[in-house]
Amino acid sequence: MSGRDARRAAITGVGLVTVFGRASDTWSAVREGRSGIRAIDINRERVLGAPAVAFSGADSPEPNVAMALAAARDAVADAGLDVCSLSGPRAASTVSSSKGGMKSLFQCHRAFCEGAPVPPEFWELISPSTPGLAVAREFGITGPVVNYAAACATGIHAVIAGSKLIASGDADVVLAGATDASLVQPLVAAFDRMGVLSRRMDDPSGACRPFDRARDGFAIGEGAAVMVLEAEDRVATNPERAYAWVAGSSWGADAFDLARVDASHGALARLLGGALRDAGLSPDRVDYVNAHGTGTHDNDPAESAAIREALGESWKRAAVSSLKPAIGHCLGAAGGAELALTVLAMRDGFLPPTLNLTDPDPACELNHVAKVGRSHDIRSAIKIAVGFGGHIGIVVLERGRRSR
Repeated sequence: MSGRDARRAAITGVGLVTVFGRASDTWSAVREGRSGIRAIDINRERVLGAPAVAFSGADSPEPNVAMALAAARDAVADAGLDVCSLSGPRAASTVSSSKGGMKSLFQCHRAFCEGAPVPPEFWELISPSTPGLAVAREFGITGPVVNYAAACATGIHAVIAGSKLIASGDADVVLAGATDASLVQPLVAAFDRMGVLSRRMDDPSGACRPFDRARDGFAIGEGAAVMVLEAEDRVATNPERAYAWVAGSSWGADAFDLARVDASHGALARLLGGALRDAGLSPDRVDYVNAHGTGTHDNDPAESAAIREALGESWKRAAVSSLKPAIGHCLGAAGGAELALTVLAMRDGFLPPTLNLTDPDPACELNHVAKVGRSHDIRSAIKIAVGFGGHIGIVVLERGRRSR
């Protein structure tokens, strides 16, 4: 059953936690062209990062969980839902984590090595499924609660899965998204060994440069994004509640290398085409592509080539940008956070910029929104997420009628 034939999912609520704060503050910073990347100290080691803003009322010592709960509450409030309406088997959670509570894992391990006992809540702190279960407990959800661990595509896979639960009739409302807090020393060191991190310590805000000749990698960000997905019959009497519709999607794998997309870009181009077909959308109707755009040497050209192949000549009119220079690469939460910001971009008719794109690489030729954003009517948009190891998720959005 195609996305056009099944029950569509409307996005009616958005919740975000990023380096800039919650959803409205984050969107304002992105619109204004600000970067949240800075030099920070982790165990006396200087690194580039975009740590999530501290906020009061955290319900868990593990930020992976606390951020998911905060984003979920904001999303439900933004959707205007009575919390009681989520209680029961017709609601689901696909709020996911790609690797669990890493900060708690390393803190507990360090303490254990120094003779401290393992705390009784250890498993709940570190399990990848804990954020989604915490959200389910918060709202009394007894429908499907599933964690989709797909590296940097986790948030997009969670939204795709949520839309499929609605399309199949297994749920009427889904809280979907992802959370990630990976600014811990062993993980930063591991990503550094992979060769994917920028080394521009003298220019933090200019460090991440997707599609630019001078790109040398990204900086790790933290955050969470949760969106409320509702079946179309729930918003039929009040269509102004819908920010956007999940018009189509596709998911699959490249499975070529841990950190690199296959230069032939075949899988990514195929999945882009598949998502457009699922949405019943011709390439000439695509207004905006929110790219994965990591700023790594090999992957930006491959992604650019896949976009050009999937859109044909229409790539010349479809605006493209990456948000990682603004909020950092939020890893497991990246796709969800960037999709949420794409939804807000569609609402406001504003194309967010790719910061630091001053010298576009000819190998990355696209219709870039470089350095500064601009107003533009965005009726349809594509969000691309490519995860380490080859996970790929694509979501096609159509604008809804919500204005604020």
